[in-house]
Amino acid sequence: MCNAGEVKIYSILLAEDNLINSTLFSKALEHYGHNVTVVENGEDAVMAARNKAFDVILMDIDMPVMNGIDATFEIRKFNCLIPIIAFTSSVEFRCGDYYQEFGMDGYVNKIIQVKELQSAIESVIWKKINRR
Repeated sequence: MCNAGEVKIYSILLAEDNLINSTLFSKALEHYGHNVTVVENGEDAVMAARNKAFDVILMDIDMPVMNGIDATFEIRKFNCLIPIIAFTSSVEFRCGDYYQEFGMDGYVNKIIQVKELQSAIESVIWKKINRR
């Protein structure tokens, strides 16, 4: 059991095609002690998820080669347990329920504070663990 205020360390796959965003968010997550692997498209996210065990995936929606929704469908074919969070700045769909239809477990808008991102990661991992 964690002490109050203690942060767990996770292995995180960040699928993000924008170099500024991937650098900003990976550094922020690493500041909390997390191990972050960054890929720049959905196809690379699928490959990374096949080859390494991650605790959570932060999946951008609009990426080249393969978008985040298609990548999530592919990942769900071989791993239905890993929490996947839609990680997007899209203003078109700001509802987590929309992304759950595509196999994602949560939604975080990129225009957030890092503490909110940390909370979202904790929440989806906790939900997945307690469903087993």
